[in-house]
Amino acid sequence: MRYTSAMKSHPPCAAAGGRTRRSALPAALLLAGLLAAGCASAPSTTIPLSYDALAASAWDGGTIDPAAIRQAFLVAPDFDERLRQLIFLEGQVLEVLDGEPLRLGAVGSAILDQYYASLTGHQALARFYRHLELAEQADRHDAWVEAIRADIESSAMGTTPADPYRALSANEAEAFLSRRGMTVMGASYYKTEDQPFLLQMVARAADGRVENVFFDLGDLYSAFKASVRRDKSTVFPILPLVSCDSTGPWCDPLTLPAFVHILAQGGDSAAQVSKGRDAIAQNQFDKAIPWLHQASRSGNALASLLLAQLFERQVFQASSSVRPEWLEPAERNYRLAIAAGFDTAMADLGWWYLLGAYGEDRVSEGLPLLLRAADLNNIAALLRLGQLYFNGQFVEADHERSEQYYRRAAEQDERAKVQYARFLMSTDRKFDDRAWQWMREMAKDRNPDAMLVIGDMYARGVHVNKNVRRARSWFKNAAKTVPDDPHFVNEVAWRLTVSHLRKLRDERYALKIMDRVMTDENLDAHRNPAYLDTWAAAFAANGDFERAISVQEEAIERAVSSNDPHSALETLREHLETFRAGQLINDETVP
Repeated sequence: MRYTSAMKSHPPCAAAGGRTRRSALPAALLLAGLLAAGCASAPSTTIPLSYDALAASAWDGGTIDPAAIRQAFLVAPDFDERLRQLIFLEGQVLEVLDGEPLRLGAVGSAILDQYYASLTGHQALARFYRHLELAEQADRHDAWVEAIRADIESSAMGTTPADPYRALSANEAEAFLSRRGMTVMGASYYKTEDQPFLLQMVARAADGRVENVFFDLGDLYSAFKASVRRDKSTVFPILPLVSCDSTGPWCDPLTLPAFVHILAQGGDSAAQVSKGRDAIAQNQFDKAIPWLHQASRSGNALASLLLAQLFERQVFQASSSVRPEWLEPAERNYRLAIAAGFDTAMADLGWWYLLGAYGEDRVSEGLPLLLRAADLNNIAALLRLGQLYFNGQFVEADHERSEQYYRRAAEQDERAKVQYARFLMSTDRKFDDRAWQWMREMAKDRNPDAMLVIGDMYARGVHVNKNVRRARSWFKNAAKTVPDDPHFVNEVAWRLTVSHLRKLRDERYALKIMDRVMTDENLDAHRNPAYLDTWAAAFAANGDFERAISVQEEAIERAVSSNDPHSALETLREHLETFRAGQLINDETVP
């Protein structure tokens, strides 16, 4: 016999170690029997009540204690069957919660029959009774809603994977966000070292802002893992019915990847996105695409965004003849993500239009998308608009407006603070005290970008007294902070090699740090034409023109083979001729 939502009854006591089917006794009579019979010989203060006892008390208006009911529910012998019914019923409510109050009464009651601390169930019944103008009943369920909400919020802030809310299920997480006036756009499971089973929900607030909210579902996974060890007939919260013993090797043992795989196979879109993400991380794009397509078709817009970005990556890697095959699905999935409210999709697709990827007749569609994303404070859109107004591309040059966009981005993002500082240094705009303070604070936190900016400021005398010695010290500190990062090492070495300020140069140090990263096979720096260019300049500056010429020729070969339009091939060739003439590079723009 399968348990259904109509079975509002509770067993007097659960037999240890086995499944106990629910009796048909009404809840009130059952509770009376519990109290009269005394199921446990020890005092009630030392042995927790079973889930059914707690639920029976709750039905009769007992103490509101969501945490106690959740804990008891997860160790109930039949929690798996209850949860499967619960997920199905809650899904119905979440689809109609704001539209059809009369349908919520029966479904809400059926939900609480499976799990009395269901946030979705109490939300449904509160709305149902309000619609019928039965204030007393509505107030009772509203009290449960507030208690469950407070219990979730008491656990954490939910803003980072390191500080997730605790929730029973993805449905409870969605109901919690709905209570805040937020609309879930997509979801995915993943794990960290400290959190074995996390749920990331991407939700849109009423003002259009997109937030990532994190939930800890570790208790749910632990409950299934324990249940599977006891009983291989454990069923999973998916449709159609799947039990552990019908999954073959996936359930023995029930590892977290196995659990996510079973959920994904059963149509859980968050699990499908998780599978897709894992495949992308392993560069298994052919495996990622089917999982993400399944999730996208079920309305998980996070999957659409990931698909668009995946197809975009393929565009970069494809030859010009096959790029249209990837551009079309990229645009289609970006549009799905935009319809859901993803400002990232607006910023990315808008930039693609402006770059002419979809033809000159589509370029005009780019700026409105960037502006729309910027209205939602998307960092990439703000920075790109700052760049466009600075350069006068697609818009009339306007440095004041450019500064406004850069500053808005800087107020929200650390990397944008660096770009804002560099913008101020490259224009006639005044370098303000706030930007200087940002750089100082970031440098104290060992941020190499900020150290480079401060070094440039001392070298040029921007906002500080010019001091070449301090500039060189800041550059070297940046390189020492991230000695294995080819990007920063290259930036420092270039400044110390080609600067027009003779006292700033330190050619021996520049060659030393470039040698280290360029000969490290684990870094792949020797494949980058720009890094090879710096390395060659350092050899020349140290008097080894033969090696400089050899390295520069390799830089040109790699630039040609990469077919990268940003490789500055002409500049590389000019530098080669400089080395062949026995001359050094002297760059008036550096620093």
